Amino acid sequence: MSKRIQTLVKILITLATFGYIAWKLMRYEDLGSTGQLFIRQLGEAPVLLLVLAILMMPLNWLLEMKKWKNLICFLHPISWAETIRAVLAGLTMALLTPNRIGETFSRVFVLPKEQRVAGVGLSTVNSLAQIVIIQLFGVLGILILLNNELFLETTRTNIGWTILVLGALISVLIVIIFFRIDKIGKVFGRWKRIKKFTDSINIINRLSYKHKWTVLFWSGLKYFVYTTQFYLLLVYFGVDIPWYTCYPAMMTIYILLNYMPVIAIGEAGIRGSVTLFIIGQFSEATISILAASFGLWLLNIVIPAIIGGFIMPKVKF
Repeated sequence: MSKRIQTLVKILITLATFGYIAWKLMRYEDLGSTGQLFIRQLGEAPVLLLVLAILMMPLNWLLEMKKWKNLICFLHPISWAETIRAVLAGLTMALLTPNRIGETFSRVFVLPKEQRVAGVGLSTVNSLAQIVIIQLFGVLGILILLNNELFLETTRTNIGWTILVLGALISVLIVIIFFRIDKIGKVFGRWKRIKKFTDSINIINRLSYKHKWTVLFWSGLKYFVYTTQFYLLLVYFGVDIPWYTCYPAMMTIYILLNYMPVIAIGEAGIRGSVTLFIIGQFSEATISILAASFGLWLLNIVIPAIIGGFIMPKVKF
């Protein structure tokens, strides 16, 4: 694309991001109640909980940057400035695409043009590692909840165990794909229609088990920080649930959300519904649950995406 067209595309992406965020915020039905609860909690709840939750936002994305930088440097060394630009701009693109698929492709624009196709392969491995963590911990969370008497007392046999079995089967499949992706790549590499992705397949084939375990480690650490951030917000907004019940509930929420093909900017309502369905089994504080869910979405999706929107003009297509 010419420079003028590139500039126009970047401006349109940025405006679309800001406009879409504003539109979704205005249409969020519980925004008024959440705001009132937030103001009330400022005077009643320990502010330290909120401060820690906010501080975990940059920590969460720092871990994501570290994970992606380590992986992409296997192909091409990049600076921290390029890593920050890639991850935040990628999140901006993710807002407008189902299941954040735009994030995988947009991050590679910090690479030289001849290495971008290969970079897509590594970005795919990066995303797949996070899915592995979500699946494994999600299945564990469901298993723990199924032994909790308060969780779906009348329907847990019909629904809970079905979800558990399906989740376990999908987890096994995803783990196999993640660790044997090189073998799978070689098989698909024989197809004429995907030969243009040869660079991506080749770079994936070169990944060792050590690289894969490393990216899983960073994915797991990010998962722990993200989950703890959610727990702090729940406690801050007045949801009184023991941590040993709350963590499995949150792990279950994540695996359920993982199966839903939604656009990131539209997650607020769906995330709130799923959160209310699971955590609502243990607490009747409906507004508090929705406020914590909304706060998590705001901190980890909206704010970084807004920052990424300002970074977008610096990305080179």
